[in-house]
Formats: sequence, structure tokens, C-alpha cells
Amino acid sequence: MKLKFLFTVVLVLLVGVFPAVSNAAYNDVTLGSTDTLITVGGITLTVAAPSAVLESISVGSDNFTVLMPGNSFLRVTSTSRRTLSTSGSVSVTTTSSCTDSLVTYTFDSPAYLASQTLTISVDAGTCTTGGTVGGGGGGGGGGGGGGGGGGSAYVYVPPTPTTPAPATTPAPAATTRPLKRNDQPGHKNLAANS
Repeated sequence: MKLKFLFTVVLVLLVGVFPAVSNAAYNDVTLGSTDTLITVGGITLTVAAPSAVLESISVGSDNFTVLMPGNSFLRVTSTSRRTLSTSGSVSVTTTSSCTDSLVTYTFDSPAYLASQTLTISVDAGTCTTGGTVGGGGGGGGGGGGGGGGGGSAYVYVPPTPTTPAPATTPAPAATTRPLKRNDQPGHKNLAANS
């Protein structure tokens, strides 16, 4: 009886533990129908819904990292208009646009790619309005081979340094001196005649 009970406990434990262990696969993270807010470096970013299909997303204090399989995408917006920079995969295409009130970044991983890790950081500068900056594209190969592309690009506007106003020094006060007798009008200067 004890052996049967012990066998049942072990079986329940094994069945209960192993299903919890799984590997991430394509589309494991699909952010819902509402926007998701993340905070990176004190700046709130919006992962726009329903525009994120990823394997994983990990948010750190200074950046966030996404694991993007082929044919996945991510769109991030910010009302602070702070620029973003990327490191990791050069094959993920990055585009951005900037208005007076919002910056939008889109990250696309082409269908032919295996999983790519992309680290995204918030920069100190803000975007400039008036256009879309595109970049990226990558790799090619196999058989007839395809072309490549460059890395991502964005417009960086450094923060404006604040310079204290120079201190002003007061003008010297005007001095007056009493007239000497020789300087008075109508008085003859005897020393000049000698």
C-alpha cells in the first residue's frame, strides 16, 4: 500500500512539474488589443497594440531586449519624443517618424530570418519633426543570393546645455573734483604767462 501511494505521489509530481517547462516559440508573446506601457530609464514607452508579435520581451533599467523570430514586428511610441538606439541584430529593419507630440519606431524582422536579439535603449536627445527615417534591411543569400542593407538610422538631437548668464559688473561711479582757483572762469592763469 505504501509503495502504491509513493508511486502515485511521484507520478503526480512529475506530471505537475514537466508541463510547466517549455521553450519560447514564434508568437509566444502577442501583446493584447490594448497598448502596453513599459518604463526604461525613467521614460515611459508605449508598445502599440496590436502591433507586437515576439518570442520574448525583457525590460531592464536602461534598455529593453526583444527576441524577434522571422516575420515578427514591434511598434513603440513615446510622447516624450526621445530617440531610441538599437544594438544586436542588423537584419531587423528600423523605421521612425516624429511629430510635434509623438515619436514612433517600428522594428520588422524579415520572414527568412531565424530568431534575432535586439536591444533597444532610450537616448538623451529628442527627435526632429518633418519626416520618416528608414534604415536596416539585411542579409540575403542561398542559391542566387540577395542583396544586403545598412543599419538603422535616426536623427539625434543632443540636449541643449544650459549656460549660466555672465555676471555683470557695475560701472565705476563718476567722480567730481572741486575746481581750483586757476580753473575758474575769468581767472587768469599766471603760471601760463610766465
